[in-house]
Amino acid sequence: MIEIRLSPLEGSPMVSLRTTLLSVAVATIPLLVPTKASATIPQLVCRVFPPNTAPYSGPYCASGTPSASYQLSYQLQNTTGATGFVWTRPAKAHTVESGCGTTNDYCRLRAYSSGADKSFPVSVTVTTAAGTTTYTAEADIPAVCGQVLC
Repeated sequence: MIEIRLSPLEGSPMVSLRTTLLSVAVATIPLLVPTKASATIPQLVCRVFPPNTAPYSGPYCASGTPSASYQLSYQLQNTTGATGFVWTRPAKAHTVESGCGTTNDYCRLRAYSSGADKSFPVSVTVTTAAGTTTYTAEADIPAVCGQVLC
């Protein structure tokens, strides 16, 4: 706790020194507080191709582009020290393109469009020295009729 006592002598060196020290202490407080930008939390993110320029977002992603098939790409971000991964993926995703294994922090699936919107929830359970944690994300693809959205 900082206690400030003003001396009865205004302008004395003691008052000036105390004011300067307090100003320095207050000015350094923001430097000690972590910012949101510097804090990283583990999360499972996803993106859907097409479009080919889709950035990763999480934990939900979707495409609004008509296509006969889509690549659903899931990526675990901001995790260190992982010793194992267990991926749970929907049966309606037709093929595994890459990843999705016990040593992979990513999973890429191929899904085919139909006349109805489809959702593809995926989860990954990660083992670290601290224990296990499960993360989830969901990719959605639109209904496609011919070469256009239904």
